[in-house]
Amino acid sequence: MPHHISRFHPPMSHHNRAAQFMPFAALTGYDQVLLDALTQFEQAYATAPPSSQDALNSIC
Repeated sequence: MPHHISRFHPPMSHHNRAAQFMPFAALTGYDQVLLDALTQFEQAYATAPPSSQDALNSIC
């Protein structure tokens, strides 16, 4: 069965199609949460004693 192509409406660009769903992003702010967690980990790693750093390296 062939895909329907409208004779009345031009096809929407990929950019415009993606933009129409952006307001409904389920994970708004997730990138910032990850950056905050990374910053906290880096600060904890930098201030940890050397033996703790070895333990942290083994789980990363």
